[in-house]
Amino acid sequence: MAKGRQLKNKLRHYNVSRAPPSSPQQQEQQPVSVTDRLLQMRAEHLRALQNRNGQGKQSQVTSVPPLPPSMLTELSPSPSPSSGSSSRVAGPRPPPSWTMSSSQMTGYHARTPPPRPSYVQLCNARSSCLRTLCARLTVDRIVHCPRQVSRLSVRSKQWVLSEFGDRLTDALLRQFAGDLYGELCLRESKVSFAMLIKTFWKTVPLDQEDQQELAEDWEETLDDWEQQEYEQYHTYIHHNDYRLAPILDILGDHHPALMTPLSAKLVMLDVSFMPQLDPSFFYLVAFTLPNLTRLIMAGSTATQEVVLLLSRELKSLVYWDIGYHTWLTSHVISRGIQWERDLKRLKTLSIVAAGPDGLTGRDLVDSMREIRPRLHIEWE
Repeated sequence: MAKGRQLKNKLRHYNVSRAPPSSPQQQEQQPVSVTDRLLQMRAEHLRALQNRNGQGKQSQVTSVPPLPPSMLTELSPSPSPSSGSSSRVAGPRPPPSWTMSSSQMTGYHARTPPPRPSYVQLCNARSSCLRTLCARLTVDRIVHCPRQVSRLSVRSKQWVLSEFGDRLTDALLRQFAGDLYGELCLRESKVSFAMLIKTFWKTVPLDQEDQQELAEDWEETLDDWEQQEYEQYHTYIHHNDYRLAPILDILGDHHPALMTPLSAKLVMLDVSFMPQLDPSFFYLVAFTLPNLTRLIMAGSTATQEVVLLLSRELKSLVYWDIGYHTWLTSHVISRGIQWERDLKRLKTLSIVAAGPDGLTGRDLVDSMREIRPRLHIEWE
């Protein structure tokens, strides 16, 4: 009995010596800061990623010490698209806010809208397309019923004329006479030279402007003066100019002054690719349409003398298209035109497919850098 009591005392002493010095309830809990907890979670996240990639089997660690954020960003591998579909491995799953699946990544890029045109550009594009479509439909209607032209406004007539092309004939052009156009586009039209002159030009006597001085009613004179001030017609006293002889023969009258109502408002004229025009037409343009800002005469019957005359007379030109002329060389433009005196407002010169080889523009670009560096040359 004494030996059994001694064994029990030894066993009790052994258990007491193996017990912890204080129980968990009695041990004071150490406060853990938020930074330490985040570092521990990041370390566990890094260990979980290593386990998923197969690196956890090579180095099994019992505890991972907290790492600073700078080391975590350098050591953390880039998440692969297939990580979301891999099987569960040892370690906690990373928080959802730290990862992004491939579908979420695709949706994120899809939500990024591409650059959109501005509202003004969108409206201009839509209105331009709608205007072109309406003009083409109107052309189809006018071809079968020319009398419908009288129902159109002046601006609508301008758009319709620009869409006629080679379907514009003498009979149809006659329906467009008598209006003050701001733009006149006759590109590739088949109207005759005589009909074009009779529709828009005429000769007037010199004393027509002096009749206002004989008016008895000064109010009527004032009204007529205001109307003339608004229209501002330009006349040219030809004095039987030999260069305008074909035009004077067409008009039939021999009054010493040429005039067109278009001179009041016309700022754009397109007579490109009209081989039926006589070169005298461009002399008429130079003398009676001084307010032109855009002149398109590519592929026409213009000559070198015509180009030099237009450069002297048309002071307001901003855009000039003289392409598709085989005789046009860089020497004619750079040396023939007096750039220090003429074409001060010209911003764009188009000479596409000009010259014997069609490469006049390429040679002209280099020669014009010193003469007119800000001039934009279109040659391609």
